Amino acid sequence: MTFLTPIVLLAAAALAVPLLLHLFRKRESSIRSFPALRYLKRTTRDRARIIRLRQLLLLALRMAALALLVLAGARLILPLGGTDHPPAAVALVVDNGIGSSMIVQERRVLDHLVDQATNTLNRLGSDDRVWLVAAGEPWRPAPPLTPDEARRQVAGLQATEVRADLPAAVARARSLLESAALPVREILVLSKLDAAVFGAQAHPEPAGEIRTVVGTVHAELPPNRALAGVSVGGGLPPRAELSSELSVEVTGEPRGDQALRVHVDGELVTAGRTDGQGRALLDLPPTPPGWLVGRVELDPDDLRADDQRHFALPVRRAPRIRTATGLPTYLATALDVLVQRERIVMDQEADTATEAAEGTAVGIEADGQVLAGARPTLIFAPADPVHLPAVNRRLGELDTGWRLEASGEAESPGTLDSPDAGIRLPSGLEVRRSHGLTRAEGGRDGRVLARLSDGSPWIVHVPAVPDGELVPGEPERPALVLVASPPDRESSDLPTSAAMIPFLSATLELLDGGEPADEVVAGSPIPLPPGAAYVSTPAGTRIPVDGTSSFLETGRTGVYDIRAPDDALLRRIAVNPATPSGQDRLTTEEAAERLGPRAVATGSVREWSRASLGERRGREVWRPLLLALLLLLVAEGWLAARAGPDPSSDTTSDNTQAEPTT
Repeated sequence: MTFLTPIVLLAAAALAVPLLLHLFRKRESSIRSFPALRYLKRTTRDRARIIRLRQLLLLALRMAALALLVLAGARLILPLGGTDHPPAAVALVVDNGIGSSMIVQERRVLDHLVDQATNTLNRLGSDDRVWLVAAGEPWRPAPPLTPDEARRQVAGLQATEVRADLPAAVARARSLLESAALPVREILVLSKLDAAVFGAQAHPEPAGEIRTVVGTVHAELPPNRALAGVSVGGGLPPRAELSSELSVEVTGEPRGDQALRVHVDGELVTAGRTDGQGRALLDLPPTPPGWLVGRVELDPDDLRADDQRHFALPVRRAPRIRTATGLPTYLATALDVLVQRERIVMDQEADTATEAAEGTAVGIEADGQVLAGARPTLIFAPADPVHLPAVNRRLGELDTGWRLEASGEAESPGTLDSPDAGIRLPSGLEVRRSHGLTRAEGGRDGRVLARLSDGSPWIVHVPAVPDGELVPGEPERPALVLVASPPDRESSDLPTSAAMIPFLSATLELLDGGEPADEVVAGSPIPLPPGAAYVSTPAGTRIPVDGTSSFLETGRTGVYDIRAPDDALLRRIAVNPATPSGQDRLTTEEAAERLGPRAVATGSVREWSRASLGERRGREVWRPLLLALLLLLVAEGWLAARAGPDPSSDTTSDNTQAEPTT
């Protein structure tokens, strides 16, 4: 039982007025009956008893009328299943991420969640406000809505390929409700409750006034298998006019002997089947220079969104490499492997005509040996500090803004901490000796590609200065990559690790002007290159970017084209769903425990209906109360008229005032 205006209950003190008037009314004087009229005494006593009963009934009716008036004024709500309640602020968190597109009982999971959400919204009133937080669309705004507006938006929700971050969505909902000045605030969470949407650790919110109710689809989910990864050429861009190898991995069940199809530019180019471990190697035909755009697909199952993956890779000719003499053994060996794989072409001849026709070759400098001329160069720090001044003079001539500082053996080995994915180095790679990489005055701004565990830079990329920004008469300032350690096993594990050849290939590709083969997880932002004017989505929609640094609306998988104002293609990015992390699913009790101390688990749709907004569900009954008040007033008036003074009673009373004497 709830009151919308409980202050009116103070008027209940008026109930004491008729009660006090009844208790303290004026008493009649004693009456003596004449002997001749004593036979009427019994009749009068019976009549007085009836009058007292009528007076008590009148008192009860008047007090009941006052009580009904007070309850109607206080706007009483009774739990009768209606929609009247104190105004509420409701944050509805619906998980419309990749898992919501799974088919369960011939309907999507999202359809079941939408039904539960709609039934809850139907119980809200016009004074309530709803914030819809779509966990599968973290970029989507969440303004306050009326229940009707919220119902329309919930009905229009679509499943995305984003792996939702449910704790982050609940935290966002909590911050929205904290600014709402309404008496009741509640967070309602509806999700398939995949363990992956909660992350590796639970971060419950502190206890507070905001209550959270957790609901889910109470049905057995079918098994699922998915494409976990697709790699072309081991992750390195394919070379023009050369065939490439595509590796595929399938997870889940069943994963063995699964049919695979590969489409390039919309055409089927190859097909195959997975082995017992869910892996397959497929050959791609030679591709001309440009872009290799395609997709790999499995036969669809009940969760279609993770049964295909897209790829978009630049296809370039092998860069020409020019090196100083006397390269260290491990570096020379790695370059020989890249030559054999046709990833690079060694170009030691200073052929001016060739450079004019094909561009300046990429240089490699190591062990203090310096190449003549200005060209994009990979520079390894010298092992002997004696060569540092010569290297620093060259860095100064090229206006890099960086210099190498001599340093001895490290007291304890350092390791790489989260290197840039584009250079294909693993975290934790051990570094035993490193010179200091420090910023010099002036020069160009460089980007740190890898840091050691103590935070010091280890690899820096200094971009080239475009021709249009060069002052006439000044020397060229090409792109450079600086590595603070020599390429020997005494300095680091890089020369002897499996990462050496991919690192060299990726770095030389970067210096040659090639675009990295980027892949973005659905829901993550796409970094935009300078000059981007709009992004073309997989559906063909053009979305202006207006000079922003990143593009956020990546809820759909596919290939996104980034274009300049003149429609020139600047870059292509493949957006794919997150790698599946298994079929683990939490119960509502486990999910509630992770969402905070005030979270309530529901074990069925009926429990969800009872728990959501259960503290204030009911129907306002002021209309029936006023109708009952009207009926009481009519009954009180009729009874008061029947209980009025009786003339015969007054005559009798006068004639019986005194008893005659004989």
